[in-house]
Order: sequence, then C-alpha cells, then structure tokens
Amino acid sequence: MSVRVRLAGEADLANVRTLVDELLVDVPIDHERRFLWLYREAPHGAAHTWIAFDDDTGDLIGCTSFFRRAMSYRGRQLTGALGGDGYVRPAFRRMGVGRALHAASHRDMAQLGVDVMFGTPMPANVSPLRSIGAVDVTFVSRHVRPLDLRRLGIGNSLVNHFAKRVMSPRTNARLEPAQPNDDRIDHVWERVKNELGLATARDSKFYTWRFNYAPTQKQHPYVVMRDGEPIGVCALERTNNETMRIVDLYAAPDHVAPSIFAIAEVADGCSQLELRLTVEQARARSLWKSGFLEREASKPLNIVVPKGSQNAELFLEPSHWWVTWLDTDLDVSLH
Repeated sequence: MSVRVRLAGEADLANVRTLVDELLVDVPIDHERRFLWLYREAPHGAAHTWIAFDDDTGDLIGCTSFFRRAMSYRGRQLTGALGGDGYVRPAFRRMGVGRALHAASHRDMAQLGVDVMFGTPMPANVSPLRSIGAVDVTFVSRHVRPLDLRRLGIGNSLVNHFAKRVMSPRTNARLEPAQPNDDRIDHVWERVKNELGLATARDSKFYTWRFNYAPTQKQHPYVVMRDGEPIGVCALERTNNETMRIVDLYAAPDHVAPSIFAIAEVADGCSQLELRLTVEQARARSLWKSGFLEREASKPLNIVVPKGSQNAELFLEPSHWWVTWLDTDLDVSLH
C-alpha cells in the first residue's frame, strides 16, 4: 500500500469530521458541537489537520491535528500547538500511516508558523512520533491532596468532618464563578504570566472558550477572590470517584496556598483534590508543603520542533514548561 498525506483544506472538513467521529464513537458527547468548538472556534486560530489516503484506492485512512496555542516565555511571544485526535482506521494500522501523518505535520510546521508541538501522546503514537524526531522533554504526574480520612478507610462522617477542618484550614479567600471575558482573569494573568515560564496564554478570551463555551460543561472556571481582589484563577472538575480535579490553577506564589484552601472549601463530598504538574513544577513550588503527594506514574511531555528551529534550546529545557490538565485535555480526555 502507498500512503499519501496532505494538509486538509476547507473542502476536506467532512472527511476530517468522519474520522474524528470514528475516533470518538464510544464517547458520549455532542460530536458536532465539539468539532466546531475545537477545530473552528478556538481563539488562537483554527486547527490544522493532515489526512492520509491509500494512494492505490483513494480510500481515506487516517488523520492527525494541531490545535494552535498562543504561548509566552518571560515576555517572549511564541506559537505552540497541542497535538491530538490522531486516528488510523483499524484496517490500515501497523502499515506506517501514523508515521507518515506525523512526518507531514513536522514538515509543515515552519510554514504554518508553529514553533513547537507538544502533548502527552497515546501509546499508539509514541513510536511514530519518535521516528520523526519527537523527544520527551519532561514528565507530568498526578498529585493528590487528601481532604479527609476516607482514603485511609475511615468512613465515620463526624471524624471526617473534623479531619477536613484540620487538613484544609479556613481562609478568607473565596471562589467566584468566572464570567465570559472576565477581566479579573486578565488581571491575574498579566501579573503572574512571566513567573510561570513557558505557558499557554491563560487570559480571559482563552478561558471563556476553553471552559465557559466547552461542549461537556464538566469543567468550570473560577476566580479566587480575597478582600475584594482577584488573587488566582482556576478550573475545576468533580469526578465520579469523590475527587475534585484541579484542571488548572495559577496565582502568585504566596497566593497558591490560599487558593487551594478556597478550592477545598467548595469540594463538598470529595475526599481529595488532584492536579497535574511537571516534575520540575512540583519541586520548584514545594508542592508537598500544600499537602500534595505524587500518586501516579509519570507521563512524558513529548515535543516536536521544526527542522532548524532557533528556539529548540528553549523548548528542550524541562524547567521552562508550565503544564496542567488544561494544556493536554481537549474537554474529552483520551490521554
């Protein structure tokens, strides 16, 4: 079989949609709404998708996409892309289609103005990505903070009520739901963005798209307020196993602990908080001091840079990256 890959254009949207629908066939979501939201409405630009054909028959056999992300590093503006929705139809797997798709996207990066592609790839994509020069720059891990003693097998509600008070001290910080285009988010973002390192732009425009208008509405944005001032921004998701997932959190270093305590205040019925950070982030911010412990094997943060990139050293430094679930979660977590 001969594989032909090309960058999809407007006339190919129906083909792309067909493949993405097959990928998500078992995911209970409004597929049309997700496609429009993710591929066409993102504030940092429409997605780039590559489609593969069997050159002998003309059959459509696979695709992969870049989802553009405005990024910054200490005032330097960059363009990143989250890689995702990679799919090869079952009958054509293990025939080099994945590698051909990734090779084409790598070839076109510079022309599209993409400085880096990043992600936590699914297992089927690891080898094809490695074959075109992708590298694991660091690792991201799930970190857990207990809110009471249920995870230790203590189910008494009264005991756990008092345990929560001890384990999550009261704070005068409070969460308020973030509104679309909330200027309080911009206030916090402008104040802390240069401290985060290499990060996706988390301004109000991006947060509005990413959370207020997301199809599933399972992840919700908040502003952390204290004494009438915004001190942090977060997004939360309550899972089915009594866990409050911190999809994203950013604040000045001295405002992180009050923000976590404010999150704990609204985590009624949950026995733990969890968040995702890189190994370097967790160490640099002494995450253990806020009661978080690593609870899951690390996943690699995989990156690809254009050939001849002048920014390669910037992206290859592990300590530069600021990564939470926001950066690798597409509202439907496939990896």
